[in-house]
Amino acid sequence: MIASLWARAWLRLSRLLAPLLLPLLLCALILSVGGWIWQTVRIDGLRIWPVKITGLRTERDQWRSAEHDWRRAATIMRGSYDTLHGALQIRNAAVQRLKADGEARKAAGKTALVDAAPRNATREALARAIDNAPPAVARTCRTPDAVMAAKGEL
Repeated sequence: MIASLWARAWLRLSRLLAPLLLPLLLCALILSVGGWIWQTVRIDGLRIWPVKITGLRTERDQWRSAEHDWRRAATIMRGSYDTLHGALQIRNAAVQRLKADGEARKAAGKTALVDAAPRNATREALARAIDNAPPAVARTCRTPDAVMAAKGEL
């Protein structure tokens, strides 16, 4: 019921407005197409219309020049980044080599410390024997036998 009333109202309204809206729509269409043609002739310079836009070529040349400069700057920056990344890779490789060399030296030092442990124990025992030796008698200055035995070690 509501739909049929709505349809009837719409039909009556369209009959009343059609004579008014059709010319308005036609005018709008003509003006929009005419405006598009006007802009096309004006901007693209089809030489159909005697209208010249002063500075259009200059502005276009400035944009092209700026774009060229931007591209050149981007190329230079890309080259700088490539150089920087190459230097960082070289530095990282050198750091890795130094780290590997340090690890190898540390392992060699630990091995040498383990190998020297028996000799260190012997030296410590000799040093204790020297420290525990009785003091020399005032008239006789004689080096203890333990010291003489360790002569080559010290």
